[in-house]
Amino acid sequence: MKITNFTQENRSSYRVPVGEAHGTLWVGLKSGPAMVRLDEVSSRGCGLTLTAEEATGVEEGSELVLRMKVGDEGAPQLFIRSEVRSLRTEHGVVHIGVLFKEQDRLYAQLDASQWRYFNRRGAFRVPPANHRGDPLRASFYDHGSREEVRFTINNLSSSGLAIELASGHEFDMSESECIRVNYELVGVPQPLELHVRFVHRSFVNGVERIGFVYDMKATRDAEAQCETILRYVMERQSQLLRK
Repeated sequence: MKITNFTQENRSSYRVPVGEAHGTLWVGLKSGPAMVRLDEVSSRGCGLTLTAEEATGVEEGSELVLRMKVGDEGAPQLFIRSEVRSLRTEHGVVHIGVLFKEQDRLYAQLDASQWRYFNRRGAFRVPPANHRGDPLRASFYDHGSREEVRFTINNLSSSGLAIELASGHEFDMSESECIRVNYELVGVPQPLELHVRFVHRSFVNGVERIGFVYDMKATRDAEAQCETILRYVMERQSQLLRK
Protein backbone atom coordinates (compact mmCIF):
# COMPACT_ATOMS: atom_id res chain seq x y z
CA MET A 1 0.00 0.00 0.00
CA LYS A 2 1.52 3.33 -1.01
CA ILE A 3 0.96 5.91 1.71
CA THR A 4 3.03 9.05 2.03
CA ASN A 5 1.28 10.92 4.81
CA PHE A 6 0.69 9.59 8.31
CA THR A 7 -2.23 11.09 10.20
CA GLN A 8 -2.00 10.90 14.00
CA GLU A 9 -5.28 11.28 15.85
CA ASN A 10 -5.92 11.74 19.55
CA ARG A 11 -8.37 9.06 20.67
CA SER A 12 -10.06 8.37 23.95
CA SER A 13 -9.32 5.03 25.61
CA TYR A 14 -11.87 2.29 26.06
CA ARG A 15 -11.06 0.49 29.29
CA VAL A 16 -11.71 -3.24 29.60
CA PRO A 17 -12.56 -4.69 33.04
CA VAL A 18 -10.22 -7.56 33.89
CA GLY A 19 -11.13 -10.24 36.44
CA GLU A 20 -8.76 -12.61 38.23
CA ALA A 21 -9.45 -15.26 35.61
CA HIS A 22 -8.22 -13.02 32.79
CA GLY A 23 -5.33 -11.02 34.20
CA THR A 24 -2.53 -10.93 36.75
CA LEU A 25 -0.30 -7.97 37.57
CA TRP A 26 2.99 -7.63 39.40
CA VAL A 27 4.23 -4.15 40.38
CA GLY A 28 7.74 -3.15 41.30
CA LEU A 29 7.41 -1.34 44.64
CA LYS A 30 10.04 -0.02 47.04
CA SER A 31 9.45 -3.11 49.18
CA GLY A 32 9.96 -5.36 46.14
CA PRO A 33 7.74 -6.96 43.48
CA ALA A 34 4.13 -7.44 44.58
CA MET A 35 1.22 -9.25 42.96
CA VAL A 36 -1.72 -6.83 42.97
CA ARG A 37 -5.25 -6.66 41.61
CA LEU A 38 -5.55 -5.61 37.98
CA ASP A 39 -8.91 -3.85 37.61
CA GLU A 40 -8.99 -2.65 33.99
CA VAL A 41 -6.75 -2.08 31.00
CA SER A 42 -6.69 0.02 27.85
CA SER A 43 -4.09 0.81 25.23
CA ARG A 44 -2.94 3.83 27.22
CA GLY A 45 -2.93 2.59 30.79
CA CYS A 46 -4.51 0.45 33.45
CA GLY A 47 -6.20 0.60 36.82
CA LEU A 48 -4.89 -1.39 39.78
CA THR A 49 -5.57 -1.73 43.49
CA LEU A 50 -2.97 -1.71 46.27
CA THR A 51 -3.28 -2.07 50.00
CA ALA A 52 -2.52 1.08 51.97
CA GLU A 53 0.79 -0.47 53.07
CA GLU A 54 1.81 -1.36 49.52
CA ALA A 55 0.93 2.15 48.34
CA THR A 56 3.29 3.80 50.82
CA GLY A 57 5.50 6.23 48.89
CA VAL A 58 3.45 5.95 45.69
CA GLU A 59 2.20 9.34 44.51
CA GLU A 60 1.17 11.10 41.32
CA GLY A 61 4.12 11.20 38.94
CA SER A 62 5.75 8.09 40.43
CA GLU A 63 7.10 5.56 37.95
CA LEU A 64 5.99 1.95 38.33
CA VAL A 65 7.41 -1.01 36.45
CA LEU A 66 4.67 -3.51 35.64
CA ARG A 67 4.72 -7.17 34.70
CA MET A 68 1.33 -8.14 33.32
CA LYS A 69 -0.25 -11.43 32.28
CA VAL A 70 -3.47 -11.15 30.24
CA GLY A 71 -5.02 -13.20 27.45
CA ASP A 72 -4.74 -16.89 26.71
CA GLU A 73 -2.81 -19.24 28.97
CA GLY A 74 0.13 -19.30 26.56
CA ALA A 75 0.19 -15.53 26.01
CA PRO A 76 3.48 -13.80 26.81
CA GLN A 77 4.01 -11.72 29.92
CA LEU A 78 4.16 -7.99 29.22
CA PHE A 79 6.77 -5.68 30.72
CA ILE A 80 5.66 -2.06 30.87
CA ARG A 81 6.99 1.16 32.39
CA SER A 82 4.22 3.41 33.64
CA GLU A 83 3.51 6.69 35.40
CA VAL A 84 0.95 7.15 38.19
CA ARG A 85 -1.71 9.64 37.11
CA SER A 86 -4.38 9.22 39.81
CA LEU A 87 -4.85 7.80 43.31
CA ARG A 88 -8.08 7.24 45.23
CA THR A 89 -8.37 5.69 48.71
CA GLU A 90 -11.54 3.77 49.48
CA HIS A 91 -12.35 1.26 52.23
CA GLY A 92 -8.71 0.87 53.22
CA VAL A 93 -7.34 0.22 49.72
CA VAL A 94 -5.83 2.53 47.13
CA HIS A 95 -7.12 2.57 43.54
CA ILE A 96 -4.40 3.75 41.17
CA GLY A 97 -4.57 4.76 37.53
CA VAL A 98 -1.35 4.59 35.53
CA LEU A 99 -0.37 5.73 32.05
CA PHE A 100 1.85 3.42 30.02
CA LYS A 101 5.14 4.80 28.77
CA GLU A 102 6.56 3.82 25.36
CA GLN A 103 3.27 2.37 24.13
CA ASP A 104 4.82 1.17 20.86
CA ARG A 105 6.98 -1.22 22.87
CA LEU A 106 3.85 -2.55 24.53
CA TYR A 107 2.12 -3.16 21.19
CA ALA A 108 5.19 -5.00 19.91
CA GLN A 109 4.85 -7.52 22.77
CA LEU A 110 1.19 -8.40 22.17
CA ASP A 111 0.04 -11.67 20.66
CA ALA A 112 -3.33 -12.27 18.99
CA SER A 113 -5.17 -13.11 22.23
CA GLN A 114 -4.08 -9.88 23.92
CA TRP A 115 -5.15 -7.28 21.36
CA ARG A 116 -8.77 -7.43 22.51
CA TYR A 117 -7.75 -6.02 25.92
CA PHE A 118 -5.65 -3.13 24.63
CA ASN A 119 -8.24 -1.17 22.72
CA ARG A 120 -6.97 2.00 21.02
CA ARG A 121 -10.24 3.55 19.89
CA GLY A 122 -13.08 5.38 21.55
CA ALA A 123 -15.35 2.80 19.86
CA PHE A 124 -14.79 -0.75 21.02
CA ARG A 125 -13.15 -3.04 18.46
CA VAL A 126 -12.71 -6.78 18.04
CA PRO A 127 -11.05 -9.20 15.61
CA PRO A 128 -13.99 -10.36 13.45
CA ALA A 129 -14.39 -13.91 12.17
CA ASN A 130 -16.37 -15.62 9.43
CA HIS A 131 -18.84 -18.49 9.96
CA ARG A 132 -15.96 -20.99 10.15
CA GLY A 133 -14.16 -18.99 12.81
CA ASP A 134 -11.43 -17.86 10.39
CA PRO A 135 -10.33 -14.20 10.17
CA LEU A 136 -12.85 -12.14 8.23
CA ARG A 137 -11.85 -10.88 4.79
CA ALA A 138 -13.31 -7.86 3.01
CA SER A 139 -13.34 -6.49 -0.53
CA PHE A 140 -11.84 -3.02 -1.08
CA TYR A 141 -12.40 -0.81 -4.12
CA ASP A 142 -10.35 2.36 -4.50
CA HIS A 143 -12.15 5.55 -5.52
CA GLY A 144 -13.67 5.18 -9.00
CA SER A 145 -12.23 1.68 -9.49
CA ARG A 146 -14.02 -1.62 -10.05
CA GLU A 147 -10.92 -3.64 -9.25
CA GLU A 148 -11.43 -5.72 -6.12
CA VAL A 149 -8.62 -6.18 -3.58
CA ARG A 150 -9.13 -8.57 -0.66
CA PHE A 151 -7.71 -7.96 2.81
CA THR A 152 -8.08 -9.57 6.22
CA ILE A 153 -9.83 -7.28 8.71
CA ASN A 154 -7.56 -7.16 11.73
CA ASN A 155 -10.08 -5.37 13.91
CA LEU A 156 -13.56 -3.95 13.54
CA SER A 157 -15.58 -1.33 15.40
CA SER A 158 -18.74 0.69 14.85
CA SER A 159 -16.60 3.63 13.74
CA GLY A 160 -13.99 2.00 11.53
CA LEU A 161 -11.75 -0.96 10.80
CA ALA A 162 -8.13 -1.91 10.31
CA ILE A 163 -6.51 -4.31 7.89
CA GLU A 164 -3.28 -6.26 8.06
CA LEU A 165 -1.02 -5.92 5.04
CA ALA A 166 0.83 -9.07 4.01
CA SER A 167 4.54 -8.71 3.29
CA GLY A 168 5.11 -7.32 -0.18
CA HIS A 169 1.42 -6.55 -0.71
CA GLU A 170 0.60 -3.15 -2.27
CA PHE A 171 -2.70 -1.36 -2.75
CA ASP A 172 -2.63 1.96 -4.62
CA MET A 173 -5.20 4.11 -2.88
CA SER A 174 -6.23 7.71 -2.47
CA GLU A 175 -5.56 9.26 0.92
CA SER A 176 -8.21 11.92 0.40
CA GLU A 177 -11.00 10.08 -1.46
CA CYS A 178 -13.36 7.42 -0.11
CA ILE A 179 -12.67 3.73 -0.52
CA ARG A 180 -15.62 1.35 -0.81
CA VAL A 181 -15.51 -1.79 1.31
CA ASN A 182 -17.82 -4.82 1.41
CA TYR A 183 -17.92 -7.63 3.98
CA GLU A 184 -20.33 -10.10 5.57
CA LEU A 185 -20.89 -10.56 9.30
CA VAL A 186 -22.05 -13.76 10.97
CA GLY A 187 -25.71 -13.41 11.92
CA VAL A 188 -26.32 -10.47 9.57
CA PRO A 189 -28.45 -11.50 6.55
CA GLN A 190 -27.20 -8.86 4.09
CA PRO A 191 -23.59 -7.92 3.19
CA LEU A 192 -22.47 -4.55 4.51
CA GLU A 193 -21.21 -1.88 2.10
CA LEU A 194 -19.53 1.18 3.57
CA HIS A 195 -17.20 3.95 2.46
CA VAL A 196 -14.04 4.48 4.46
CA ARG A 197 -11.17 6.95 4.65
CA PHE A 198 -7.55 6.32 5.62
CA VAL A 199 -6.65 7.62 9.09
CA HIS A 200 -3.47 5.93 10.34
CA ARG A 201 -0.98 3.10 10.03
CA SER A 202 1.20 1.28 12.54
CA PHE A 203 3.69 -1.58 12.59
CA VAL A 204 3.26 -4.51 15.00
CA ASN A 205 5.98 -7.16 15.00
CA GLY A 206 6.99 -5.95 11.55
CA VAL A 207 3.45 -6.27 10.16
CA GLU A 208 1.82 -3.16 8.71
CA ARG A 209 -1.70 -2.33 9.89
CA ILE A 210 -3.79 0.31 8.16
CA GLY A 211 -6.70 2.01 9.92
CA PHE A 212 -9.81 3.44 8.27
CA VAL A 213 -12.78 5.39 9.58
CA TYR A 214 -16.28 5.10 8.12
CA ASP A 215 -17.41 8.11 6.08
CA MET A 216 -20.94 8.59 7.39
CA LYS A 217 -21.92 11.02 4.64
CA ALA A 218 -20.77 8.84 1.77
CA THR A 219 -22.16 5.58 3.19
CA ARG A 220 -25.77 4.68 2.44
CA ASP A 221 -27.85 4.01 5.59
CA ALA A 222 -24.69 4.66 7.59
CA GLU A 223 -26.30 4.88 11.03
CA ALA A 224 -28.25 1.64 10.56
CA GLN A 225 -25.17 -0.19 9.29
CA CYS A 226 -23.03 1.08 12.18
CA GLU A 227 -25.68 -0.04 14.67
CA THR A 228 -25.58 -3.49 13.07
CA ILE A 229 -21.78 -3.53 13.39
CA LEU A 230 -21.98 -2.43 17.03
CA ARG A 231 -24.32 -5.31 17.90
CA TYR A 232 -21.92 -7.75 16.24
CA VAL A 233 -18.89 -6.22 17.99
CA MET A 234 -20.40 -6.51 21.47
CA GLU A 235 -21.52 -10.10 20.87
CA ARG A 236 -18.12 -11.00 19.47
CA GLN A 237 -16.37 -9.45 22.48
CA SER A 238 -18.56 -11.50 24.83
CA GLN A 239 -17.62 -14.65 22.91
CA LEU A 240 -13.90 -13.89 23.12
CA LEU A 241 -13.95 -13.20 26.86
CA ARG A 242 -15.87 -16.43 27.52
CA LYS A 243 -13.15 -18.52 25.90
